[in-house]
Amino acid sequence: MADDYASAQVPPAASGLVPLLSPVQRRVAGFALALFAFIAAGALLVGLALLGVILLGVFANVLWPLVTAGIMALVLLPLVLLLENRLRIRRIVAVAVIYGAFLLAATGLLVTVIPPALSQLLDLIAFLPALWERLLTQGQQHYPEWIASGQRYLANPAIKNAVENLLGEGRALLAQAV
Repeated sequence: MADDYASAQVPPAASGLVPLLSPVQRRVAGFALALFAFIAAGALLVGLALLGVILLGVFANVLWPLVTAGIMALVLLPLVLLLENRLRIRRIVAVAVIYGAFLLAATGLLVTVIPPALSQLLDLIAFLPALWERLLTQGQQHYPEWIASGQRYLANPAIKNAVENLLGEGRALLAQAV
């Protein structure tokens, strides 16, 4: 035991052992290993994030209804518990009552909102030609330079074809919407 203690106190050069790295080299190697570990951990985190995004994109059609159902269950849980405890009804009946009330409220909202909105939309569509004429008249009165510039641009056949194609697409889209 005393020999072990004595040999531990002897410097490496005196004991015949030569260190593999000097103290400066050990510090540089330690820094390099720590930097490598840091970069590897960062790359792993980025890879996991990308994998998560890819998986979320693949399973989004399945996850959104589940997430929505979970949020609805958490939001409606106090109401279900209230119906269970105050009215002394079973949980399934309380859930059915809540969904029935939601369907009635949604139907009532649709019945009261859709007819006026549809009427206003039809009035807007009927008013669009007059509005367009007013805009053209005011534009010609107040911005003649812009109209001249637009006519110069439309003289270019490539721009004219692009505008005509865009207008054709807009008309087709409007025809499908109405």
